[in-house]
Amino acid sequence: MKHEYERTSALRQLQRRRRNHDLQASSFSDAISMGQDVRDRLLSLILKPGQPLTMHVGCAGPDWINIMMDIVLRYGEPIREWICMLEDAIYYTSKKGLQPGKLAELRDIAHTFLVPFLQYLDSSFCYGTSCQNKSQGERRRDLEVWTLSSPLGQKTLERCQSSYIPFSHTAETTDNLLPGDRLLNASIANTTSAICRVIIHVGFNIERLWLTHYGSNIDAPPTSTSYTTLFTSLRNTLQELESYLGWVSEDMSCTPGCSADEICYVPM
Repeated sequence: MKHEYERTSALRQLQRRRRNHDLQASSFSDAISMGQDVRDRLLSLILKPGQPLTMHVGCAGPDWINIMMDIVLRYGEPIREWICMLEDAIYYTSKKGLQPGKLAELRDIAHTFLVPFLQYLDSSFCYGTSCQNKSQGERRRDLEVWTLSSPLGQKTLERCQSSYIPFSHTAETTDNLLPGDRLLNASIANTTSAICRVIIHVGFNIERLWLTHYGSNIDAPPTSTSYTTLFTSLRNTLQELESYLGWVSEDMSCTPGCSADEICYVPM
């Protein structure tokens, strides 16, 4: 109980630190750098001789604010919902053992995250009755693909990480960007990388658990204590991601709504 209290306090502190965007801790060199970025941006907006007005001067192309808003709206609330569902599963599993309905709910939201990036396995891998002709060792081997380190996991991670990055995170594609655009591109890449690693890890664990009991017919299922331990570990991983991101549900939109000349900024 004491350990859980200390952990919760530490996560809240991390979340507050991640959301602390005031300038009090900025150094003199930080101020110079930010000032230079503003000057570079303003100078890039000046038309050069012979340059047509129709050109997008000083603009890398992406709408950075909309990209960031889309990431927060896509992942923020669903991650919070996933955490709540895992807490529910922990409670019922500790009382009554593994509940198929609870596991199905966890799997549904996992699929919501993973399906856009996941190429499902071919017919050489068994599910349900197709596993009857395979040995226990072959069935366990099939389940091992549901790990982040597997080729399937790495390919899924690659697709997920690149889904919101406007420019490949390489020198060849970012050298011509203004410093501010390079920073924004890198920030989005780092954020999506952290999110994708966690949701794939959690989603693959849930998929493997589902297939163990309702797809591959592996003998000797774990005890209820093992289920509770797994669900607790997955919940903790999502909570740590949530605190790292520093997003808070009530700040995922502006209340009251913005005026016509205002923009709602979501912390990232």
